[in-house]
Amino acid sequence: MTGKDTVKLIYPVDEVISLRSYGLDVTYIKGVDFEITEDGCIKRLAGSRIPVYEGELTTNVKPDVNAFLLRGSTDTWLKSIGDAIHAKTAVAITYKHSKTFANGYQPVAPESQRDALNNTIAKLENGEKVNIVLYGDSISGGWSSSGLNHQVYDNENNLITYTMNVAPYAPPFYDMILGKLNELYPGQINFKNLALGGKSSPWGAEKIAERLALWTDENGNQVVPDLIMIGFGVNDRSGDRTADSFKANMKAIVDNARTASGNANMEVLYFSPFIPNQLTDEWDIELLLDYEDVLAELADADKNIGLVKLTSIFKEVIKCKAPEDYISSYWNHGNDFTAKIYATGILAAMLSDKAANEFTPGDVNNDGEVNLEDLVALAQNVAGWDTEVNTAALDVNGDEEVNLDDVTRLAQHLAGWDVEISKKPYNP
Repeated sequence: MTGKDTVKLIYPVDEVISLRSYGLDVTYIKGVDFEITEDGCIKRLAGSRIPVYEGELTTNVKPDVNAFLLRGSTDTWLKSIGDAIHAKTAVAITYKHSKTFANGYQPVAPESQRDALNNTIAKLENGEKVNIVLYGDSISGGWSSSGLNHQVYDNENNLITYTMNVAPYAPPFYDMILGKLNELYPGQINFKNLALGGKSSPWGAEKIAERLALWTDENGNQVVPDLIMIGFGVNDRSGDRTADSFKANMKAIVDNARTASGNANMEVLYFSPFIPNQLTDEWDIELLLDYEDVLAELADADKNIGLVKLTSIFKEVIKCKAPEDYISSYWNHGNDFTAKIYATGILAAMLSDKAANEFTPGDVNNDGEVNLEDLVALAQNVAGWDTEVNTAALDVNGDEEVNLDDVTRLAQHLAGWDVEISKKPYNP
């Protein structure tokens, strides 16, 4: 916890399932280390073992680099917590909730982008291999996931290593995505990360052909991507900051990639940037939302371009999350929580229609059987647990809502009652 004794989470807490150290090796005890406040926050108790960050979050001495002025100030700058230090003082919580905060976070479901990725998906479902490139800045490079330990190409195209490698060793968002894709399509995914930290969209447009040329097969031939996933925006605050210039650069990346690869129909999945620390003007939220809007314009104009609106998701997140709770550096590098949102948002956009069209009625946990484990998973989902489920199978009674009525219907079905299980996929 960062210099404060009470923390507001995304939702008001009803019950804590576990509260542990960031490395997951220490479990904290309710009534000894913490309590749940009346309004559903977590309060650290006197004598608690929960760590507290004791450093300052601002400074009156202007840093030599990365000098981000506190909003409204002329002589106070944000300090960096430090990615590794964040991991030593943060905590991980699993909890139940039944309501939201007033004017707080509201879930934003990513829209399906499968139509834009039709060629890529068709190849996968036909058992063919696909080539996927990830391109962008340090966020696309995996900063600051605790398990980051990857080689990347620097600006001179030499291999360097990006490393965090601290407990709990959570993978970067792209590894989470690859894990799911490899589970669904084993042996079919070829992947290359060509992102580089500190870069913005002008660099992206200038360097894309050169970067693509770095990916060669065993015979030295350049690999032709089927899909390129592109994430810039956080570093576009410097220089020409307009949404129009960002749009031109992001279009140029795609045009240049298609020309350089020879694949005029290369499919594209843009993902708009998350929202860095809003205690400074450096990352104006309205400009970031404008960036998302112009990406939507590019996607609307090209049937082979999709967009995952992560900026809109984080607009909701920051209603309840303080910067230090989702940004490990306190500036512009998300933590494991943020990486999970990236991964789940992008996967949902890529795979949502697949989940909707392929499910067994009542098979909530998607293991191919309908049994008591599905009843437990459904009950946990209704109670607000972060449980992996096949969303399409949740509406057991077919009334287009997911609540205790569905739990009752599934229990009756499993008990042998003559009740129907809905075959209609649930699309929230």
